[in-house]
Amino acid sequence: MTSDPSPTSDADGESQDLAPRCTGVARLV
Repeated sequence: MTSDPSPTSDADGESQDLAPRCTGVARLV
């Protein structure tokens, strides 16, 4: 799951939790 750039992937890195989420939200919108 570390290689999965998912907005809900907390295991990917809590530091970049906001970064991927912004991209995920933008894609959904």
